[in-house]
Amino acid sequence: MNDTLWTGWQQAICVSLLTALLCTAVIGSTSAGSTMKPESDVHVHLYNDHAEVVEFRLPPGAALEEPNGRHRVIVALSRHLARHARDDGSAGEHDLMPGDLRWLRAGTARIDNIGDTVARFLEVRSRVTSLAPDPPGPSAHELSRAPGISELASDRAELRLDNAHFRVTEYRLERQSSLPEHLAANQVLIAFDRVDLLRTDGDDRSRTLRLGDKRIAWIPAGHQVLKNLGHGMAHFMTVEIKPPQRYTDYEP
Repeated sequence: MNDTLWTGWQQAICVSLLTALLCTAVIGSTSAGSTMKPESDVHVHLYNDHAEVVEFRLPPGAALEEPNGRHRVIVALSRHLARHARDDGSAGEHDLMPGDLRWLRAGTARIDNIGDTVARFLEVRSRVTSLAPDPPGPSAHELSRAPGISELASDRAELRLDNAHFRVTEYRLERQSSLPEHLAANQVLIAFDRVDLLRTDGDDRSRTLRLGDKRIAWIPAGHQVLKNLGHGMAHFMTVEIKPPQRYTDYEP
């Protein structure tokens, strides 16, 4: 479905239903028969044809189990101690700070808050599959051949993660400074502080993004220039949702 065909009430219904389903996956502790603690919280920030962005707040002792989950990037929003376990038997404990990343492949996963502070984090999930039509924007081959923004502006952009499904970049833009024009996939922008950005696309159309702390925005794929309009440093991250790789992407 094309994003432009979605009406406001259709999006609201989908987000409400997704939130209700997610709430059933959050359990209060690892013991049988336990219930969700009152301070546990789930909030759906974004749901479209390409991605889902969900925020979780798990109190100490709480756990989140996601059966058959999609490929996803976890972005920590608070300092917390978590145990991540997958259905293949792999598991690890992680002392996470705000801005830290974890990458989880598709499959059943369980996240336990094993610390003594509330675990707050975002999950950015790819809804792109090899069976679905190509999303609008550049192909995987085009993206691989174009220089990334971390190459074009290494003093302002740091590549944090790059695989077949996501490219994650962290930015620090001084007041009134800009990023050079670059090619990007469909992406989620996450603000770590209040940011005021001007985005200009390849057709010279501009859009102002004003986001509060820990808020997100959806940015469509294509060529873009970003400029910091704020009075201070703009600190933010983009999670690009890569298109599926096709056999036609590869040159002989």
